[in-house]
Amino acid sequence: YEIPLRLVGSEMCIRDSEKTAALYGADESLFLVNGSTAGNMAAICGVTDKGDSIIVARNCHVSVYNAIILNELEAIYVYPQYDDEYGYYKGISLNEIKDTVENSKLEKKDIKAVVITSPTYEGNVSDIKNIAAYLHEHNIPLIVDEAHGAHFKFSCKFPQTAVEQGADIVINSVHKTLPSLTQTAVMHINYGYVNVSKVKRYWNIYQSTSPSYILMGSIDRCMSIIAVSYTHLTLPTIRL
Repeated sequence: YEIPLRLVGSEMCIRDSEKTAALYGADESLFLVNGSTAGNMAAICGVTDKGDSIIVARNCHVSVYNAIILNELEAIYVYPQYDDEYGYYKGISLNEIKDTVENSKLEKKDIKAVVITSPTYEGNVSDIKNIAAYLHEHNIPLIVDEAHGAHFKFSCKFPQTAVEQGADIVINSVHKTLPSLTQTAVMHINYGYVNVSKVKRYWNIYQSTSPSYILMGSIDRCMSIIAVSYTHLTLPTIRL
C-alpha cells in the first residue's frame, strides 16, 4: 500500500527532487532532512524484512547498525583492508565481496543486500562498479553510504559517483562537502533491484512529519548553485 509522501507534499518539492535526480543521473532522488542517517536506515529497512541477512562493511556508520537492530537483521561482516603505515581502513574490494557472498551461499543464507561506505572518512573509495555488477548477477542490491562524496559528480578529477557506477541506493550528505545547511542529505535510487515504494515508506518513517522547508530549500538552492558553478566551487579542493 502507498503512504502519503509528506516530505514532498508540494509540487515545488517534487520538481526540486526531480532536478536533483537529473543532476546526479539517478532514476529518483529523495530529500532528507534528518541527515544521511535517515537515508541509511530507510534504504536498509526498505530492502529487507525482519530476520533477513545482509552483508555489511565493518566500518559502516552507526545508523547502519541501528537499522540492523530495528529490523532484527543478521549482519555478515566484510572487513576492509587495514593500512598499517597510516592507520586507517581502505575500501572494499570485489574479491572480499565475492568471498563473503559465496561463503554465505554455502551456509544457506539468502543475502538481501550489501552495504558499504565509500568514500571512507579518510577518502578511500571501493570498487563500486565491479561490486555492483557482480551483485546484480546474484539479484542482490548494493547500498552505498556516500555521505562524504556528494561532490564527486562535479569534476572529472574526483572518483565516479556510486550512482554512475551502478549502485542501487546511494546516500549523500550534501551538507558535508557542498554548500547546504547541516542535517541536509539526499538519497538517490536506481530502479531495477529495489522495491522503491517500500523504501519510500521507510523514508517517511525515519523523518519528521513536519519537515523544515528551510532545510529542503537549502538542498534545492545547493543544487542550483553547483549546477552552474561547480567548477568554481571544486577548484580549490582539486588544487589541494
